Amino acid sequence: MEQKIEKFVEKAKQAKSPEEIEAAAKECGLELTEEKLAKLKEALYGKKGELTDGELADEMLDAVAGGKSVIITNILYEDQNHGGMV
Repeated sequence: MEQKIEKFVEKAKQAKSPEEIEAAAKECGLELTEEKLAKLKEALYGKKGELTDGELADEMLDAVAGGKSVIITNILYEDQNHGGMV
């Protein structure tokens, strides 16, 4: 599972649209909940589904030092302490 997530993180960082995030998850064999997909899309592309004029979504600003990898990984693992993941 760890390799799937690492592969997904790399692909998601390169995604140019919210749709590419969903496609990357499927390509990597991850079945993400609609809630997780929505969080990933909003964190990386904002509420409108796209970044404009270099704006960053609030969650991305909070984790800018670690970049997109930190954001994606945090969202994927946020339920791990509650018995779930992805």
